[in-house]
Amino acid sequence: MFADVNGVRIHYETCGEGRPLVLLHGNGEDMSIFDVTVEELKDFFMVVTVDSRGHGQSQDVGELHYADIAEDVHCLIEFLGLERPVLFGYSDGGIAGLILASEHPDDLLRLAVAGANTDPSTIEWADNELLCLDRSDPRIRMMLEEPHLTKWQLSAIRVPSLVIAGEFDMIRRSDTRFIADSIPHGHMYIVPDADHGSYIYNSEILPRLLKDWLLRRERPLRV
Repeated sequence: MFADVNGVRIHYETCGEGRPLVLLHGNGEDMSIFDVTVEELKDFFMVVTVDSRGHGQSQDVGELHYADIAEDVHCLIEFLGLERPVLFGYSDGGIAGLILASEHPDDLLRLAVAGANTDPSTIEWADNELLCLDRSDPRIRMMLEEPHLTKWQLSAIRVPSLVIAGEFDMIRRSDTRFIADSIPHGHMYIVPDADHGSYIYNSEILPRLLKDWLLRRERPLRV
């Protein structure tokens, strides 16, 4: 299905019934990374998967900015008539989720982000990895030049928020902790023995984490 929102055509799919749960993928990916997650959660939530602008089947654009992706999701929530959904965003999707929750504090019931960062300087690249990146790609440029989230912006997020990272994530642990500590109702969880995306890509760990947090009254997470 497609929605024309915020000046761009966005591809999305829905599955299941119940409280809406919106899933946002990371840089250079599409909604297919959540296939296992959707299958595991569709009996508990109405799961809405989204291809971000410039990704998947959504419309290509000349430039990409996290703020625009966040606004796309805000407009899609309105377009679909979703009443205070839960939002989970991975990596770039998590950055967009933080911006959305900051700019539109009444949109969401809860927020979960994984592998999100506040500034490009907080990414720890592997040796020579930066040299292999195609800087002509607007997705890569966005990742290298944005975001620049402040403590003030994060403190505007009102909803209970779960901030996740892998034990061996490429995002510095200090930045993950900064995000969780800056959100008034933020909680940090580190996935053992995981890197930036090993617990995300069609993994049973992610839906288990989300069910544990959303259905068990925010008790300490177990995986």
